[in-house]
Amino acid sequence: MLLVLTLLVVAPLAAVAAEQESYYLGPEGVPFGTLLLNPLGGEMPNYDKGRDVKPGLLLERSELGLNEDDEAKFQHWQLEASGERLTGYPTLRIWGAADRFEPGKLGIFGAFLLDCNSSGTDCDEISSGEATIDSGRGETWTEAVIDFLEVDHRFEDRRYLGVRIVVSAESETDLIFAYGYTAHRSRLTIYAGAPSRPVETSVAAAPAPVEEVAVEPTPPGAQTGLPGLQPAIAAVSVWPWVLTLLVSTATLGALGALLMSSLTRPGRHERLPGGQHVAAVTTGLRPVRAR
Repeated sequence: MLLVLTLLVVAPLAAVAAEQESYYLGPEGVPFGTLLLNPLGGEMPNYDKGRDVKPGLLLERSELGLNEDDEAKFQHWQLEASGERLTGYPTLRIWGAADRFEPGKLGIFGAFLLDCNSSGTDCDEISSGEATIDSGRGETWTEAVIDFLEVDHRFEDRRYLGVRIVVSAESETDLIFAYGYTAHRSRLTIYAGAPSRPVETSVAAAPAPVEEVAVEPTPPGAQTGLPGLQPAIAAVSVWPWVLTLLVSTATLGALGALLMSSLTRPGRHERLPGGQHVAAVTTGLRPVRAR
């Protein structure tokens, strides 16, 4: 009974750690980059110094959506997923703002979850969504959230999980995006179950311009086989059960020691006429004397 109760309490808590896994939009490569297991530290550079002088990435509005091939109008990240199965509820969180942080503009962009070849040029759509960025607050970055529908997709050999963003032609402004570093943790998260939370936007102060840092483009196929892809896609991990076993064993050991201590505790003895002794039962009842 104690073991069952322990499992009922501990197992759900331990399983929380395995219900989601995140992949961060990597800082290297324009317009093709990689998904990373961890964001990098340091200052965010100006990814497209040929387009503007602000840190981050500027994307112009597009009428073509997923079919856009102008490098100034889309950004793509991907991760090798050969033979893997993507199941669950993907969510994309990404920081953005109006071009030049112009206030009073409503930005609209689309995000696509894709099955791609190694170059990212031949992709099939798995799911898609759209989000808005309100620049009414002025000099701020806003975190937009896109919850994709539930997916169940298997990747063939030499195929990649891709994430692509494109600014809609309906947007009132071009948009800039912040990602790749810990201050702006833009990421794709795979949830085992549907997120039961209201969609909220949060705001961070826009960073002051930093010294431009040249970023060498990295072919999307150069970084492959990142560890941890399968746990993210299948949302399965052995660690919650190891934790459950350890906690259960420790709990049962402590209760067992306490029980043995109570059973072996010596009782009181009563001396009777004739030198006989009778042990008093240590249960709180009065001792029974032999007549």
